Amino acid sequence: TDLRGSSPRAEAVTLTFTAPGADGLVGQATAYDLRYATTPITAANFAAATMAPAPAPGPAGQVETVTLTNLPPETFHYFAVRAIDASGTAG
Repeated sequence: TDLRGSSPRAEAVTLTFTAPGADGLVGQATAYDLRYATTPITAANFAAATMAPAPAPGPAGQVETVTLTNLPPETFHYFAVRAIDASGTAG
């Protein structure tokens, strides 16, 4: 819920967010599904957004950081991330 970005360069962005757990604030997620698009990302269009490399999840509450590069410059981007638990369920 606290995904935020900063732009160190025109074609890159550094995203930070707090790691959720596998079950809410408990445990550790198995993976992240990180996406970006040039239009707002919703639950309905999440799968249509472009996948981006994501860090391996840390324990719940840890600050996660990932820098995405080679983005088109002078383009507004939207970002979204979902945590995936061991059963493959996205949260």
